[in-house]
Amino acid sequence: MDGGLVAEFYLKTFLNLLKIGFLIFFLFSILAPLLFYYALGSEYRAAGELVKYMAGGILAHFLVQPFVYVFIATNQVKIGFILQSLLAIVPSAVIVIGGVFFDFESTLIVWSAITTGIAGSVLFLGYRLSIRDDATRARPI
Repeated sequence: MDGGLVAEFYLKTFLNLLKIGFLIFFLFSILAPLLFYYALGSEYRAAGELVKYMAGGILAHFLVQPFVYVFIATNQVKIGFILQSLLAIVPSAVIVIGGVFFDFESTLIVWSAITTGIAGSVLFLGYRLSIRDDATRARPI
C-alpha cells in the first residue's frame, strides 16, 4: 500500500462505507413502505414494512463484504471461511425457525440483529488482523 498502514486504510474505508451506507439504508428503511406502495401498488406496502426491518442486516452485509479479503491477505482463510459460513447459515436458520414458530416481523428483527452481530464480529476481527499485519511488516527507514 505504498508505505501506508493496512489498519488505517481499513478504518478509513469502513468509515466511508458507513457514511454512505447509513444514510442510504436509513432513508430506505423509512421510505420503503411508500416506495413499495407507489412503485408496485398498494398490495406491496406490507412488503415495504418488512423491508424496513431488514435494513439493518442488509447494511451490515454492505459494510462487511469489502473486508472479507482481509482474512485471505493475512493468511487466516480458515477463520474467514468460518465467519462467512456463520454469516450465511445462522441468519438463514433464524428465518426458517422464526418462520415456523414466530411471527414474520419479529423474525426479521431477530435476523437483522443477528446478521449485524456476526458482521460486526467479522469487521472487528478483520480490523484486529490488519493491525497485527501492520505490526509484523518491516517498515522502511
